[in-house]
Amino acid sequence: MRTVEEIRMKMSTSGFLEPAVEGTKVTYIKEYEMPYSVLGKFVDKVKYSRDVEKFMDAMLVNLKNTPET
Repeated sequence: MRTVEEIRMKMSTSGFLEPAVEGTKVTYIKEYEMPYSVLGKFVDKVKYSRDVEKFMDAMLVNLKNTPET
């Protein structure tokens, strides 16, 4: 039997909401380091960074469409 080790990635995320004149200013910071140096950088360019952008776009649309309480 063969086992495959889980790929581990260093990651840190932070999010801030601040009042602004025209609503709310949203700041989202995601810092990460892909494993495996060259291969990780390649995977980041062709896949992971695009997925993160799509996630952020969807999150911002959902946030914008959330009714005020």
